[in-house]
Amino acid sequence: MNSARPATNRAIRLARTLHFGSSEHFRKLAALWVLAALVAATAAAEASLPASSQNHLEVLYEWRRLNYEGNAEATEDYDWRNNVLGAVRRYKDSLYLSVPRWRGGVPATLNVVEHVSGTSEAASPLLRPFPDLKMNRIGDCDAFQNVVALELSPDGRLWVADSGTAAIFAAPVRKCNAKVIAYNLKASPATEVYR
Repeated sequence: MNSARPATNRAIRLARTLHFGSSEHFRKLAALWVLAALVAATAAAEASLPASSQNHLEVLYEWRRLNYEGNAEATEDYDWRNNVLGAVRRYKDSLYLSVPRWRGGVPATLNVVEHVSGTSEAASPLLRPFPDLKMNRIGDCDAFQNVVALELSPDGRLWVADSGTAAIFAAPVRKCNAKVIAYNLKASPATEVYR
């Protein structure tokens, strides 16, 4: 990844030498140059991997539409077009998935799918709201509004970053503050909340 830094610095220096009439245009062009440099660096890094590791991917599940367990789809004016996968993290036999609330119609922004190794019972399993549907209720500031990132630490904690704002690209619901919640997946779902 170090090879990306010189390319990024060159792109920024080049963008600064050009005049675009406003700093907004400069920022947009600089962002595009940085993105292009990162893509090039990533492609170069992937090309340097041994061929055996490049094709070592396994499709566990695939969905045409995300559907939910229970009556989750009956809530919040469910709109399958607005339900897309975000982050995915695996812990033991469970996959934790975020479904960003970029628009309305997303019943649960944090979900889990139980996965048993070596089986493919359902190509498109139902998502179960995690920890439950109540904890995914829009407008309840103790619940998730829009999960934007997931991370799993080695000690078995699932760290969940919630922006606090739902439907950010439609009619934003800005009632709640951002927060980070940590679930201890090794024990009963005890939580730590950071606001």
